[in-house]
Amino acid sequence: PATAVAAAPSALDRLKVTGDFRLRSQHDRSDDDARDRDSGQVRARLGATYAINERVTVGGRFVTGDNDDPNSSDVQLSNWADDFNVSLDMAYVQLNFGDLKLYGGKFPQPFARTDLVWDSDVNPQGLGATYRHALGNGGALRTNALFFAVDEDAGGADSTMGGIQLGYDSPAFG
Repeated sequence: PATAVAAAPSALDRLKVTGDFRLRSQHDRSDDDARDRDSGQVRARLGATYAINERVTVGGRFVTGDNDDPNSSDVQLSNWADDFNVSLDMAYVQLNFGDLKLYGGKFPQPFARTDLVWDSDVNPQGLGATYRHALGNGGALRTNALFFAVDEDAGGADSTMGGIQLGYDSPAFG
């Protein structure tokens, strides 16, 4: 009997493009000592990943904003003659080994985050790993790790940082 052979994904199927655009207006009302303030911000992001094969994926992302500000890619709308700065926000390689993913470069934040910890605009650069093992109840055990240079110093010792995060992904809280 003939057996069905799964077709290999085409080059276009292995490319994933993402992006977003945000335009915001804000009014800050002040007390009697200061004036009210109206302002506007814009943010645009365009990213892509490409699965070279089932083991290796490369990714990158362009964003608006000041490339020296790691906290936000928002642009303050303040002068009609200014051009937007655009920078390469991420460039990385991801290696996939089943439950284990290894990252190198400037990659998406692997740590679980909240509004108080690890802002979504902060992407580490260095080495990272995520191990996520699915459990029978729909949950998963997760370990995330990072190692990166905080401040590279050509004339002395570098300042580096490492961290590990353990977690349980509950099926009840999606």
